[in-house]
Amino acid sequence: MTSQGAIDTELGILKTGKEADVFLLERADPHDPDGGVIMAAKRYATPTTAPSTAPPATPRAAR
Repeated sequence: MTSQGAIDTELGILKTGKEADVFLLERADPHDPDGGVIMAAKRYATPTTAPSTAPPATPRAAR
């Protein structure tokens, strides 16, 4: 759909992962209610929201 008035509506999460999530979207034109399409959108996590791959630090005993 290439209408300038198209509106995306997020329908929910389809799949989650370490680096990205896949959402289900409906793109529809309010002037053409029968012309909507369903599609998937992949959103990559930002470095601040992505889970760390480093193992957690273990506390050391005091000497």
